[in-house]
Amino acid sequence: MVDATTLNSKKIVSAKGETLGEVNGIDVDFTTWHVSGLFVSLTDDATTGLGFKKPFLSKVVVCLPTSVVNSVGDVIMLNETVKNLRDIVQQK
Repeated sequence: MVDATTLNSKKIVSAKGETLGEVNGIDVDFTTWHVSGLFVSLTDDATTGLGFKKPFLSKVVVCLPTSVVNSVGDVIMLNETVKNLRDIVQQK
């Protein structure tokens, strides 16, 4: 079991080792009380890699479903590449 507060500011890394960004919140399904997604502030490289336009003074935040999380440790490893995430992520 992972305490949700320990996830904040953890780096997110794709299956190919590309840094996507950092966790800045969680999405909870209140009917089941399960974490359904992670809100991630994307790096500039990940923003362009996922096809989003980079804002001038802020970061793009997306919600990654927990189904793409492979492991949680010092960093959060995903089981998908940035290229495969293009169809999965939702901008928030």
